[in-house]
Amino acid sequence: MKNSNRASSKRQGGSVRNTVIVVVLLLMVIIFAPGYYNVWQEEQHIQLIAKNMLSLPDSARSAINGHVVRTGTLAGSGKGVAVAPNKMNTPRQELEWKVSDDGNILGRNTGSVLFGVVVEWTPAVQDKRVVWSCKVTFPGRFSKLAPPPCPEI
Repeated sequence: MKNSNRASSKRQGGSVRNTVIVVVLLLMVIIFAPGYYNVWQEEQHIQLIAKNMLSLPDSARSAINGHVVRTGTLAGSGKGVAVAPNKMNTPRQELEWKVSDDGNILGRNTGSVLFGVVVEWTPAVQDKRVVWSCKVTFPGRFSKLAPPPCPEI
């Protein structure tokens, strides 16, 4: 009889230990899972901001393309050219655009330090037509995100 009591107390001890382990693991999941979800959500949001910013200067790029077709040069192609207003209505989408005289287009999201995306469109003339290249720079901890592809005009 003494042996059976000892075996059952070992089982009870193991059961309590397993229960404590399960409870601790569940608490860790409850505490840390929302943080991981928020990071994923922020990454999705910053990608959406970048994608929107890449599509906004299409009208400005068309105007610069037209100037190059008429004159054959980028010189003065950005004079008087402006980027269309923002399509998204979110508080983190306060955008600032600059078009240089030679056609470079630079856009910054000034609405949030956390989501301060920078988009730069650089023109080059090849065979009397404009070839555009774009660069997206993400801020801080998002700098390792893959930028969305540059849209064609």
